[in-house]
Parts: sequence; structure tokens; C-alpha cells
Amino acid sequence: MDDDRRTTVAARNAAPAPGRRKPYVIGLTGNIATGKTTVMAMLRHLGARVIDADQLAHEVMVSGTPIWQRIVNVFGRGILDEKGEIVRAKLAEIVFNDPKALQTLEEIIHPAVVERVQRLIAEAEEPVVVVEAIKLIESGLVDQCDTLWVVTCRRQQQMQRLMEQRYLREDQARARILAQPPQAEKIFRADVVIDNSGTLERTWEQVRQQWQKVSAAIGGAAPPLVMRRATREDVPALARFLASMDWRGKPPNEEAAFLRIMERAHWLAIRNEHVVGMASWEAINLVACVEELAVGPEPDADDLMCRLAAAVEGEARILQCEVMLVAFPPKANALWDGVHARCGYKVMARAQLPSVWREVADELAPHVEQVFVKPLR
Repeated sequence: MDDDRRTTVAARNAAPAPGRRKPYVIGLTGNIATGKTTVMAMLRHLGARVIDADQLAHEVMVSGTPIWQRIVNVFGRGILDEKGEIVRAKLAEIVFNDPKALQTLEEIIHPAVVERVQRLIAEAEEPVVVVEAIKLIESGLVDQCDTLWVVTCRRQQQMQRLMEQRYLREDQARARILAQPPQAEKIFRADVVIDNSGTLERTWEQVRQQWQKVSAAIGGAAPPLVMRRATREDVPALARFLASMDWRGKPPNEEAAFLRIMERAHWLAIRNEHVVGMASWEAINLVACVEELAVGPEPDADDLMCRLAAAVEGEARILQCEVMLVAFPPKANALWDGVHARCGYKVMARAQLPSVWREVADELAPHVEQVFVKPLR
């Protein structure tokens, strides 16, 4: 490890203040339009407190503040709208075409943002805090962090996102990309690199895996687990769980959750009054079939999968079912694919199933060609 990197890591791991446990701080950065906001949203869903340094920069630039006055003094009143607020697009047009102007703007804004970030970290109650900033390293905010995550993607994707999402012309998008240091410089400093060049599912899987490592690193032993069948009172918690498992961030839908538990049985894994896992199933002609099996990014996610399956099996035995089928669309549950054998299931082609079992699979999962099977008696 070179001297500069060693110094940075030492600063990140400074001792917490006496009497209060310092949260574990993830520094999240990456060049423009690489997907930092997407990764930040995923970490928020996983339970982290997120601090958006860009949003803090907006706040310190509000009309009438000392920072606003310094910016106006340097760049002139031509960057203001009719209400006296700074028009960020006008300011960006100046600084992204003039490296010295960009440096001057950062020297005005960064100290105030760093101060606010420090205060928010100190006040955080959550065990993990994420500080997202495009200039995390350059501003010195990295020194407040225990680990540095860098989000990357291909240059052409950056161009496309800037043009489609921020409605920039091609020359404007290129100017903003070229105004920043190469991505390789951030990657060299990174402890974790999240490649956002592929699908959102792939990005989510990378974030989920790294989150599990963070949970293990901070010694957060899993709180007590409750396994039970869902009731009407569980609808709000189930709705929140279903929404959190969707990286598109759709709002919770309690009506849909209510219909779910009315139509078929659900087993829930619950910690601290939060649903962290769910299995839905039905029994037809002494054949039990699990149609959905989902677990959140828990440190013991593999074990939770098997425990949920076992809970359903116990109820199916009470109903005198002769076999358990687990049927998902292809590649719908990568975690289950990895643990099914440990849970006692083997894979069979639907065409190989006995006729009664196949009829149930045809009814409940008509598009699934492979089924996980476990005899119960």
C-alpha cells in the first residue's frame, strides 16, 4: 500500500468519540452519470442512512446565504433567476467549460458541505451511513469514511444518460465528462467497485453482497427471528417488504399485499417488527407448491431461505401433503438456486413429474420447466 493510500485509510478509521458508537460510514462516489444515485437508493432500501452531498450543496447555495453571496460575487448576477436564486444550469455552463472556474466554485462550496456532512454523521442513529458525493475524494469527505465505494460504467453509457435523463446536447454531455478526472483514478482508491454497466438486477446483486459484508464487519449479530404465518395485521409490513425487494422503488401497495394473503398462505420471517423474508404457497390434491420465496439482504439470507421452506413443509405435513414443489420462473431466484440442495430439494423437469404433481405444477406455474422437489412421506 502506498503512503497516500495508507494515510487515507488511517484517517477513515479514526476512533469514535467517547460514549457514542460511531456509525460505519460508506463513502459513495463515481464520475457523472455512472449511477451513484441508483446505488444510494439501493443502500437506503437496505437500511442505511444516506447523506446526499449534492443536495447539501443546493442548500448552502440558497439565496441570501453567505455561500450564495460569495458565488454571486465571483460569477455575477447573470446566473440568477427572477427570484434571486442561482440557476444551476447557467452556473454549470460556465464552470464545466473552465477548469479554473470549477475549482473556484468547489473551494467556495466544499468546506460548508463537509461541515454539514460531519454534523449529520455525528447525529445519525443508524449503524451504517452512506455519504454520496461526486467530489468525495477531492473535497476531503473521504476522510470521514470507513470504506470507499466507487460506481462505474462505460463512457458511452454516461453520454447516453446525460443526454436522455438531463436533456443535454452531445457537446454539453462530453464537456461535463471531460471536466472530471478519469474513472481509473477513483477506482485505484476504491475499496469496493460497483460496476453499473449491466442490468439493474446485476447492480443490485453487487450492492446486496457488499452490504452483507458490511453487516458482518460491524458485528451486527442478527436480531431474534420470528417465523409465523401472515395475518391481516401483517399487511403493511408485507407491503413494505415487497416494495423494498423491488429495486425500481415502487411505493408499497397494501391492497395488493392484502389480496395476496387472502388468495394463498404466506409464511413470514420477521426481525424487529420488519418482514425480512416471505414464502407463499398453496396445496392442491395433497401436493404443496411454493410459488414465491424471497429474502432480504440479511447476513444469514441462505439460512432464512431454508427456514422459510421448512416452515411451509411443516404446515404441508399437517395437511397430509405427500410432496413439496418449489416452482419459480427461470432464474427468478438465484439465492434459492444456490441453497436448494442444502434444504433437501432436487431439480426435476416438469415432464418427469408424476401426473398428479405435474397437474399442480401446470396449474400454479405453467411456464416453469424445472421444478424443485422434496418428498414429505
